[in-house]
Amino acid sequence: MRKVVSEGMTESFVRCRLALSSDLPNLLVCDAYAQTHAERVEALKQWVADGHCHVAVGAEGLLGFAVWDRSFFGHAFIHLVCVAEAHQGQGIGRALLAHVEQQCAALKLFTSTNASNIVAQRLFENAGFVRSGHIDNLDESDVELVFFKPV
Repeated sequence: MRKVVSEGMTESFVRCRLALSSDLPNLLVCDAYAQTHAERVEALKQWVADGHCHVAVGAEGLLGFAVWDRSFFGHAFIHLVCVAEAHQGQGIGRALLAHVEQQCAALKLFTSTNASNIVAQRLFENAGFVRSGHIDNLDESDVELVFFKPV
């Protein structure tokens, strides 16, 4: 369990663990993108089945999730960090990143986000990630920024 504290809020405890198939309905509620994109629903189902999805759970239930694997040139890569809108800004994303770092047992940890996603950039930088380059042409007119953290 991790204690998370955010400005102006009381302390709460979050437990991070491997996602179960029974978590899927709550993952879909947590992920606004999945609510309108069937391909994300299918991806979440596969990530859970493959053991790549980890969830953050608190007194209120499922608060967020992170998806990672070793698909980035053999290194650990966080594909997605998603925190339920009602719980954003409460340290849940940081707790998930710390959990993945603990789980991955790798020397290098990578992640990425669009240049337009300032919130994710701030999350990664505050968690000790540094910019490590960019990828053009994934999303039209929105460069993908790659982040790295030595573990």
